Amino acid sequence: MLDTRELEKEIKSQITKTIPNINFNGINFSIGTDNSPEGTYIYAQEDKYHLVFTEKGKVRVHRELDTKDEVLWSVLDIVVFDVAMDYAMKNRVQGEDFRRQLFAKEIELYARFGKVFENRKIDEINKILEENPYCDK
Repeated sequence: MLDTRELEKEIKSQITKTIPNINFNGINFSIGTDNSPEGTYIYAQEDKYHLVFTEKGKVRVHRELDTKDEVLWSVLDIVVFDVAMDYAMKNRVQGEDFRRQLFAKEIELYARFGKVFENRKIDEINKILEENPYCDK
C-alpha cells in the first residue's frame, strides 16, 4: 500500500500522462475533516485509502477504498467530468441531447485507462440512460 504522498504522485502521474493539462483543483491529497476547506481529500491510513468530501464545514462523504485503481477511478470521476462537460458544451449539436457528446467524451477518456475502466463507465452511463433516456428535440 502506498502512503499518501506516493499515492498522490502515482495518481497524478498516471492521469497527466494520459490526459495532459488536467486540472486537479479541489482535490487534496491530505486528511480531510469537519472544518477542512471545501473539497475532496484523499489519503492513506490504517491500510485503507480514504476519500472524503467536505462541504460547508462538514464531512459529507467518507468512503474507504481498497485499491489504487479505486482511487484512480474516484479522481477520474471528478476531473474527467469537467473535461467532458467543457467538450460537450463546445460541441453541441442542435436538436440533440448534449449528453450524447458528454457521455461519448467520458467513454473516450476512460478508455485510455484500459478496457475495465471503459466498460465500467459504459455500464454507469447505461444505468443513467435507463432512468433518464436521451431527449433529442
